[in-house]
Amino acid sequence: MMKKIKLMFIITLATFGGTQIGGAQIHLLNLIRHINKDEFEIYLIAGNSGILTEETEKLGVRNIIIEDMKNPVKPIKDYKAYRRIKREIHLIKPDIVHTHSSKAGFLGRVAAYNENVPLIIHTVQGFAFPRVKGMKRIIYRLGEKLAGQKNDLLICVSNQERRFALENKITLTPDVIRVIGNGFNDSIDWESFRRIRLSERFTIPEGKKVIGFIARLDRDKNPMEYLKGIKFIHDSKKG
Repeated sequence: MMKKIKLMFIITLATFGGTQIGGAQIHLLNLIRHINKDEFEIYLIAGNSGILTEETEKLGVRNIIIEDMKNPVKPIKDYKAYRRIKREIHLIKPDIVHTHSSKAGFLGRVAAYNENVPLIIHTVQGFAFPRVKGMKRIIYRLGEKLAGQKNDLLICVSNQERRFALENKITLTPDVIRVIGNGFNDSIDWESFRRIRLSERFTIPEGKKVIGFIARLDRDKNPMEYLKGIKFIHDSKKG
């Protein structure tokens, strides 16, 4: 029997609370669902238990929970999480480490690099440093650049993210960047995505521009910033 390839995924959180998950978790779950289990032996490291770990466990994935790996940045806990990730990599000896999300991306890539993992991959689904200011932005950006030198492949989910990575010199070798859009579940009800007649449903005059916001309501998605932007556009029209 051919020896299976050991593949380790690392993501910061399996849930944001209860059944709440985001694009990175959905993407990773779909990825694991469609991997050939006869060829790959799959491991998943996450900072908590949740929908992602529950569903992957049903697929035969070995889940490893590292409770110190949580947001926001906390140097002591982050160092403990790094040491634990490094130890798990040392024990399991994966052939591939594939990280997702900012904190797991940094800790996981550095740990994998220091354990001489043959192939290190990171999927970018939004950089963290543009969302903070001042010294935090400088430190976060340096962290991304440091980790960006440790991976063999940097996957961006859009061309815009790729351009942003190149502009900020996240990696010194642009050839390692690939653009691969997120997949989707075959069971999506495409009928629910049909064009909505907003003018009829909300009594909006024809020809008016409509701006929308689709995201979970939490700090990362910053819905208040969206409302401030709408207010700015509204007030500027008055002048």
